[in-house]
Amino acid sequence: MFARQINQIRIDFSITPQGPLLIRSGWQGADPTRAQLECVRTAVDGQPSVYIPGSSLKGVMRSHAERLLTSAGLKITPTFDKNAQSVFNQKTAGDVAHRGTCPLGRTFGSLHLKSRLAVTDLLPGGSSPSGSPDRQQQLELANAVELRNGVAIDRLLGSAAGGALFDREAVVQGRFDGRIVLRNAQLYQLALVLLVLRDLGEGFLQLGSSTSRGHGFVAVEHRSLVIESRRGLTPAGQLVGAGFLERLMPPPGNKDANKGYDLFGDDSVTLPAKLELRPKLAWDRLVVPATHLDDLAESLVEGPWTKFLKQAEDKTWAA
Repeated sequence: MFARQINQIRIDFSITPQGPLLIRSGWQGADPTRAQLECVRTAVDGQPSVYIPGSSLKGVMRSHAERLLTSAGLKITPTFDKNAQSVFNQKTAGDVAHRGTCPLGRTFGSLHLKSRLAVTDLLPGGSSPSGSPDRQQQLELANAVELRNGVAIDRLLGSAAGGALFDREAVVQGRFDGRIVLRNAQLYQLALVLLVLRDLGEGFLQLGSSTSRGHGFVAVEHRSLVIESRRGLTPAGQLVGAGFLERLMPPPGNKDANKGYDLFGDDSVTLPAKLELRPKLAWDRLVVPATHLDDLAESLVEGPWTKFLKQAEDKTWAA
């Protein structure tokens, strides 16, 4: 499935804390002046800085995507299902693994299939050039962390556990910029990602640690969405996904690619007004500004997403 590039999608977005946010570091030093629970940090412009790891965001997105799929009545196979490990191995052909993998694994990856989705680390002011005033301002805001106290509760007695007072850092401001990239994706997978980001931005999903204490509420701002597909294959006024494109350019020796990979049909949607594909080098390119993203998302949910759910409701997968 990934030997060729038939379409590619890029979502540029920003996350802003709407309260305390803590993504914990797995390392704890011996310095008694530091918080016991510290934020994870990396080097930005040569200086240590808090940031949001892409792996942390992707894990939250995958978990919520599973809830959305199972809530719609789809049968999603657990990642570490023993039956899948007996069916697939490292020598399993890609089309066989893809046919036997549930929609969650097809989007976010599994033990036997590569993920279609990649998430970058989100850095303070990451969309601004290094050394720019905006970048410097966001770095200062993000790293002005607060120190908060907490106490562990004895679950048996319901009171404070002895000697369980601790302190933790929390990010409360700053703008963290990042990017999501999808390759050879179907339109229902784009709709799923947009639904997850919508719930994250609306406060129905939290990020990081201590979510039961009110941490992790964030705002999501979309900067742009770019969708590119192989040039000359998309009908006028339409947006198509990998399921449509594979029928027009099947792999050598495989005249029915959709059957080989078991891609879902009806992988196209009519573009909302004011959105138009334009040729750029070897691609047909659609640039969706933030002001038109809701219109496209509604079209994807009403079209490809709804049709996908109907096609997949009675299916079962090995992984």
